Amino acid sequence: MGSMKINITTALVVLSVFTLAQAFGDNAEKGEMLFKKKGCIACHSLGTEVTNKAGPSLANVTKTRELSWLKRWIKNPNSMHNDPEIKKLRATHPIPMPDSHLSDQEVNDIIAYLKTASEKSLKKNDK
Repeated sequence: MGSMKINITTALVVLSVFTLAQAFGDNAEKGEMLFKKKGCIACHSLGTEVTNKAGPSLANVTKTRELSWLKRWIKNPNSMHNDPEIKKLRATHPIPMPDSHLSDQEVNDIIAYLKTASEKSLKKNDK
């Protein structure tokens, strides 16, 4: 009976930790909603196709950019005018990205969405 109590207690602790991680962790679904609500989708595509959108495609951006760089860029694009990578982007995409006034958690959620969307796009292209 004692080991059954320990197993039930362990299961409850694991379930609680998992629930807390979901509640406070990065959320791709919230990120998708923000990506649409804040208008990111108007300028950016998520696939590998070439588009004539104002901003660059964000396919695989979580693999091609460092996380800290990506967070700074999404959180406060105006602070990165002198960044060498931004200067390269402006050569082909001259319209500056607006500041969407996102919280740190919202930035993390958008990045989680970008990662998930890129993975889905890659899987679709592999078929």
